[in-house]
Amino acid sequence: MKKTNVILLTFLFLSAASPAWAASIAVRARGVAGSESVNLTVGGSTVATWTLTTSMAIRTATTSLSGSCNVQFTNDASGRDVQG
Repeated sequence: MKKTNVILLTFLFLSAASPAWAASIAVRARGVAGSESVNLTVGGSTVATWTLTTSMAIRTATTSLSGSCNVQFTNDASGRDVQG
């Protein structure tokens, strides 16, 4: 079983123009091959899809959805590993 560390940071903010809230979620990751694909889901809905490069980078998405936050590795295979 592969062990992958992915760091998720969640920041909540209020807008003066709207009573609605939104969460900005940051995912810091890179791929070993540079073709790895990941989905960010919140409450079971996909809010972002990224294709990783071999450079460590922070990718962000903003959503007003609530629920559990997950990163799905959509094309994991031998030689394609996600690192966080």
